[in-house]
Amino acid sequence: MDNFYQDNLGGFGGGFDCHVETPEETAARNAGRYFGNLAENLQNRQQAVWQALNSRCGMAASMGQFGFQDCPSPDNAGHAANHAMNRLKSSGPLGRRFGGMGVGFSLNWPEALSGNAFSASDLSIRLYGTPGVTVLNLQQEPNCWRSFTDSGNVVHQLKPDLYAVTSDGNYEDHWFFEYDAGKEPASRVIQQCRLYEDYYNSGAEQRGSGAFPVVVWIVPDEQRKDSLLSGINQSADIQHKELFLFVLPGELEALIRKGAGI
Repeated sequence: MDNFYQDNLGGFGGGFDCHVETPEETAARNAGRYFGNLAENLQNRQQAVWQALNSRCGMAASMGQFGFQDCPSPDNAGHAANHAMNRLKSSGPLGRRFGGMGVGFSLNWPEALSGNAFSASDLSIRLYGTPGVTVLNLQQEPNCWRSFTDSGNVVHQLKPDLYAVTSDGNYEDHWFFEYDAGKEPASRVIQQCRLYEDYYNSGAEQRGSGAFPVVVWIVPDEQRKDSLLSGINQSADIQHKELFLFVLPGELEALIRKGAGI
């Protein structure tokens, strides 16, 4: 346990006050020193990505806006962001523990980006940090929203949490991501899937991008996953069930690396 002393300047002639540092204070001080040194050593672009991780801040159109504006194209910005993220993963802060036995905290990959605070920003960071995968396009709300007119001339709006195009170097995969907290009835999610199928049948997305994204529902637990899978399979009016995938947060990286496959 570290001890440190603070001068007491409040009284005549000075004084002396002894403070015993607690384990929690030691952990916080060590973490602050480590992150400070890390920030000094990281290049400017890596600092931008690290700030996104450290503050869990919201992203605009893509990670390219976090210090990659000088790249000649969005594709180049995506490659640069991927490189910076991989450097961060290997440089130490992700997976390092601060403090002693029973005290302190750690930042793990990808556990640092999961849990109740899961957001589109967290998912964006996960996508850019997936080994062997390049993010070619990424749109957050409201840029990822889609409007279309159905066969009855009724205008609808889809509001996915995130749209992305990824590549493993051989194939491109298109994705719509929806985060389901498990608080709504499963029937509401199935209803939303019907709306996605109506959008698929309109052909609007295919005319614009040449492909229709797989709709990935990120669910909180196995029970919710089974409930939604059962609901989709039992919905006779949903013809293109292959458009929908239901995954746990821990299954995302494997899915992105494998690809949509439809």
